[in-house]
Amino acid sequence: MVQLEWTGRRAIRAVFLSLLGFLTVVSGLPVLGRTWGRLETWVLGQSGVSVGIDWHSIGIGSVLQIRVPYPLLEGPWPSTSHWLIVGGGTAALLLASFLLPMRFLPARYFLRFVAAVQSVALVYFAFATPPFPYPLPGYIGGLMTVGMAILALVPIALGFGFYIFDHSLPRQILLTVMIVGHLAILLPLQGLVHAILINRFSLLVQPTLFFVFGVLVEVLVFVGFYGWAMSWGGSEIPQDVGTGARL
Repeated sequence: MVQLEWTGRRAIRAVFLSLLGFLTVVSGLPVLGRTWGRLETWVLGQSGVSVGIDWHSIGIGSVLQIRVPYPLLEGPWPSTSHWLIVGGGTAALLLASFLLPMRFLPARYFLRFVAAVQSVALVYFAFATPPFPYPLPGYIGGLMTVGMAILALVPIALGFGFYIFDHSLPRQILLTVMIVGHLAILLPLQGLVHAILINRFSLLVQPTLFFVFGVLVEVLVFVGFYGWAMSWGGSEIPQDVGTGARL
């Protein structure tokens, strides 16, 4: 990117595609919210969890009203059995990180990271008293709201890091659709998994789900798709552009 020459054509294309993608995603968020609501209702029914859903409303001026669904599950305060089960699972993760072969070194570090975050939560809830400042319905509603914001920002991020390269227009549109489409399906399922796990294992697991398996998952999805797309032809720096090229 540092060596890429910012011509007027590149700049105009990047700005145009970013704004077009942003406006397209934002205009579709009300429909997406209703679709998420139907999906969550169906999944909860299939899983045997007899709860409904509620809606968190977001207003973008007087132009758009977006309703974000979240399941009406409660996160119980950790009991002794919760603490023992989650604590035992944390110890098992830590032990597994040492038993894995060295060729799985990244997985070993990841398991230790998860165990460290969960250990902090275990210590906190061992001394804390209710209520917890982040109840489950509000947490899930916030997670879904942030997810919608991420969807809208995907084209803007691609404008700075992908649309400026010499890929064909169909490929640029394809990558945008793939990332937005993947996240649009992932987000409601992620919210449901978080809600069910917190309802089952108490608020003990909420900090770990938030810090490790929350927005970080969406960021890694974006990075994964972006890294793959940058292997396509058109990502190369033109040969006639030197290190002293204009930014």
